[in-house]
Amino acid sequence: MERPGAHIFRIPLQRHVIDWEPIKAAWKGLSDADLDGYQAAIPPEWAIALPAVGGAIEKIRNARDNIDACVIEVQRVLT
Repeated sequence: MERPGAHIFRIPLQRHVIDWEPIKAAWKGLSDADLDGYQAAIPPEWAIALPAVGGAIEKIRNARDNIDACVIEVQRVLT
């Protein structure tokens, strides 16, 4: 997101005042059970994708656990 124009939502987001509290609340509301359920919902036919899904779930979990710092970084990049 640091390279101008590198993210498709960068310019539209820069044009708006964003209320970050509902966004942070939604992220903080993701439980470990929710995240585990997302991974468990992957159909058996997609078993080959499970490592990638697990990695994505872990990134989501880390963002949730550090959402305040993530929002600060997004705000920095958008200014």
